[in-house]
Amino acid sequence: MGFTIEDMLVVSQDRYKMKMVAGNGGWSNSISWLLMLEDLTIILNLTGKELAVTTGLGFRRDEDMLELVEELSTHHASGLLVNTGYYVKEIPQCVKDYCDANDFPLLTVPWEVILPDLIKELTIRIFVQSSTDEQI
Repeated sequence: MGFTIEDMLVVSQDRYKMKMVAGNGGWSNSISWLLMLEDLTIILNLTGKELAVTTGLGFRRDEDMLELVEELSTHHASGLLVNTGYYVKEIPQCVKDYCDANDFPLLTVPWEVILPDLIKELTIRIFVQSSTDEQI
């Protein structure tokens, strides 16, 4: 089972104004952990099923964000959540197109959302779901 992109959206759409902007085919991807990242260095350490979260600080140019989603997809991440409004005003179309073509979930939350609160809540939900799955 696991905690999925769909599960995350259900609990986060209203509270955190989360939206799925591309990659709808990855709706059922399981999330094993949340990982905050602002550059590509740590991607080499991904084991798969991580949901990457970024403010976009290190990915302000279209080609940088495109490289980010390509690398995340290659390393079997669950998806990417972008905190839009400050560093990233809007998601580049080339990034949306890549995510749609590769069923790679791309989600956004507005800048006003307090990321530590979101990360804490979702991490707890992932842990609880994982524990429930183990018991079953």
